Amino acid sequence: MHVIVDANVLVAAFLKDSFTRKMLMDERLNIISPEHVFMEVRRVLSRPFMMKRIKINAYNFEKLWDVITSRIHTYPKIFYQAMMAQALRLADHPEDAPYIALALKLRYPVWTNDPGFQIHETKKVITIYKTRELASKVGIADTYT
Repeated sequence: MHVIVDANVLVAAFLKDSFTRKMLMDERLNIISPEHVFMEVRRVLSRPFMMKRIKINAYNFEKLWDVITSRIHTYPKIFYQAMMAQALRLADHPEDAPYIALALKLRYPVWTNDPGFQIHETKKVITIYKTRELASKVGIADTYT
């Protein structure tokens, strides 16, 4: 299944060895994102309180980064630029618009736990899955509960 992953899902995967991390590695998911997602995730994770929560050294962080991001296919802004105006109207926050624009362009669902994506108008236009909903849809068992 093709799915567009939001930055908050990737951040969650770095915080602990979790169900989210397991899902990112699952071959049943073809994971896609706007190319800026890597900069956004690195910016969030580089905050001192976040680095403290991750509890790994820089070398192991880079190894984990390579593993988690290796399966994500990214698209440049020019690919979905034509959909940005509509995406900005639908987005609760402007930083969510690239994910919505890419979803509009490719007609793929978005995987996010961000409550801003759960607004009624956005859900009328694109499919939104939270982690547990996506796992259920694809048949990924939660071995972390």
